[in-house]
Amino acid sequence: MAKKYQAIINVEEGMIAPIKDGNEYGEITEMGGLQTAQRAVTLATAQVHGDGEQLDEINEIVNNTVTETTAGESDEVLAMINGHKIEGGETIIGTGDAPPFVGHAYVEKVRGANVGNGTSVQGYRGRFYPRGKFAPAGETATAKTGSITPSTSQLVFTAFPNENGRISTHKLFTGLNARADAIAYCKAKFTTPVAPAGITAAKAGAK
Repeated sequence: MAKKYQAIINVEEGMIAPIKDGNEYGEITEMGGLQTAQRAVTLATAQVHGDGEQLDEINEIVNNTVTETTAGESDEVLAMINGHKIEGGETIIGTGDAPPFVGHAYVEKVRGANVGNGTSVQGYRGRFYPRGKFAPAGETATAKTGSITPSTSQLVFTAFPNENGRISTHKLFTGLNARADAIAYCKAKFTTPVAPAGITAAKAGAK
């Protein structure tokens, strides 16, 4: 059997947009340079027994998180995803701050190959999460010694389902315009109103 693989070789173009009143997305904000994006899906499993035997098994996704590091987020981005206030250039962190719901997207550079016949393909995948929250961001800073270690921002995004039960969508693009197409795919997703589970898109877009 011919060996085939598909590997993500870069993550880039992180985007965040707040979900405003009326469940429409606000302005898209570019993140400060993605370094890593690690996805983790938690599947809950429950066995159903009756008459002394297993009758069924229920499987349902209960958590979908993306753990990311970036080259460092600005005060404005951190305030937006953490629910902080900025007044007169000063960031104010309070006990009542709460991360708001946001939409999130980024682009993956992908390479695939069929080792058996020597063919390969390279493309870009747009990945979009319609609704979720970032946990309060962490930051790592290291004192300068004989070398300099730039600080990084640590972000954990939890995706929640929209009105259709969708947690995320993604699409792979190939060809000369693959990167631009993947970015355009992500940005276009932010033009459609989003709604929590149980609310129709029509109601979500109502003023």
